[in-house]
Amino acid sequence: MVGARDRHTGILSALAFALTPAARKRRCQLFTSDMKVRLEIGKQNVFYYPDLPVPCDSEDDARPARVMNASTYPTK
Repeated sequence: MVGARDRHTGILSALAFALTPAARKRRCQLFTSDMKVRLEIGKQNVFYYPDLPVPCDSEDDARPARVMNASTYPTK
């Protein structure tokens, strides 16, 4: 995320720190942003850049097992 605020970055850092041991136990990797992800929704491929993608298949890092986004702004 370009121009992320301190709060957002702090939340992501804490999540990455807390989740890395569990990801490693499952032979997954945890990346912090800047990684393009492909999701199949219905029969359509959608691409975006989540905050914390967690790919567990070394053959296809673009299809993570888990995707996390931190929202530090009120949402409706």
